[in-house]
Amino acid sequence: MDTIAQPANLLSRESVAQVLVDLHLLEAAMQAKVHSADSSKALFVGYNRFIFEKHGVDSEQFVRSFDYYLSNSLQMDTIMGLVMEELSNQEALSRGKLKEPVEVMPLPENAPLPLK
Repeated sequence: MDTIAQPANLLSRESVAQVLVDLHLLEAAMQAKVHSADSSKALFVGYNRFIFEKHGVDSEQFVRSFDYYLSNSLQMDTIMGLVMEELSNQEALSRGKLKEPVEVMPLPENAPLPLK
C-alpha cells in the first residue's frame, strides 16, 4: 500500500490506539452476548458513536487517521503495540493479576519508530 498524504486533522498514534482499544473491547463484549443480527448492528453503531464522543473525535477523522497510519506499516506496528499492551494490562487487571492499571507511556509525535 502506498503511503497516503497526512490528513489535516491527524489524530496522534496514542489517540488512534485508545479508540482501537475501546473498539476491540466493544467487539469482544458484543460477541460474548447473544443478540439478533439487527439488534447487534444497532447496538454496535450506538456504542461506536459513544466511543468516538468519549475520545472527542468523529468517525471520519478516525478513519482518515487510521488509513494514514495503515499506509505506513511502522506507524501501524507502533499503534498496534500500544493497543496490545493496553488490552493485556486490562486483562491482567480484570483477572486480579494487577492491583492498579499500568499507564502506557504516551509517545511523542516525533518519537523514533521501532526497527523491524
